Amino acid sequence: MLNTISRVLIAAVMATGILACGGGGGGSSTPSTPTPSPPPAAELPITAANATGITSDVFASVNLLYDLLHIANADLPLAAQADKMGLSVAPGKPLAGPGRSFRSPHDTPSLQSTFVDTGACDTGSFIYSWDDADGDLEMSSGDSYEVTFDDCYVAQWAETLTGSTYITGTLVSGDVINAIPPWSFAANYAFDDLVCTWDQGSMAVSGNFSMFNSCSDGLKAYLEFSSAHLTVVVDGAIDTFSNFRVVEKMDLVNGSFSIHQTGTLTRDLRNGTVSFTTPEDMAFLAGDGYPSSGELLITHGASSIRAIVVDNSSVQLAIDADGDGIAETTLSVLWTELIP
Repeated sequence: MLNTISRVLIAAVMATGILACGGGGGGSSTPSTPTPSPPPAAELPITAANATGITSDVFASVNLLYDLLHIANADLPLAAQADKMGLSVAPGKPLAGPGRSFRSPHDTPSLQSTFVDTGACDTGSFIYSWDDADGDLEMSSGDSYEVTFDDCYVAQWAETLTGSTYITGTLVSGDVINAIPPWSFAANYAFDDLVCTWDQGSMAVSGNFSMFNSCSDGLKAYLEFSSAHLTVVVDGAIDTFSNFRVVEKMDLVNGSFSIHQTGTLTRDLRNGTVSFTTPEDMAFLAGDGYPSSGELLITHGASSIRAIVVDNSSVQLAIDADGDGIAETTLSVLWTELIP
């Protein structure tokens, strides 16, 4: 299920003319407002008493990255999802919707053409600009994009968007829009206080990330997503990710995929920072919402939690609270407890 963070980032995806498939991990093309996570039971440092809560925090926060990763995923073209977005795609118009058209203002394309759209919100507005670097009216290397929301209320989601998204450094190879292999897409995304509010809460994104997505043979897809600094604020609770990297490898034939992730997370509700990595990638079978194998290592100073996947129902937590390299406590936890 795509959550609000995904919808906040749809602006970035619209700007490049690509949209994610729901992907594994319970993805869906139907937007839904998430229920904010409850406050953690205890602060750092790591103890046997708070290890489950800390592990849940990391998984929940990394899920935000996972949604970012999937909403930026170019595995499927915009045309496949256009009806769900209230948009239409037609020859000569990279992206069009009700009352909008991205045609060249000239009879023939000119270099450095810039297209500006004052898109349709139910109330408020957004301004979309596309610098078509080579004037070919197609998404291509060197193009850049900007979307700025001004109290843009979207009735379909009952949410209001403010702030800006910038996409630069695009590198395009092959037919990305129609996902005809071999193809690849890379870009840098930046968020300037991009805020989404709804009747029960709010979410804001600031910072930047780089994304590389490719498919060489139509059988496997590769997606890499990384950032030196990205901040996500949900209802005033601040998650700051530093030096993170997420890699997804997907088998397009059987639908299975694996996730590798590494980075640091500072969560103000915990009053501290933890580092996380996957010594063994999280592996998902097609259609499963939870991994069936893999390992996540969480560290805070010398202390650690090693979350070892037993199967797609449960996880074993090996807790080394005193940092001597030996787990003093081992807990068996259901996935539904860690990621409701």
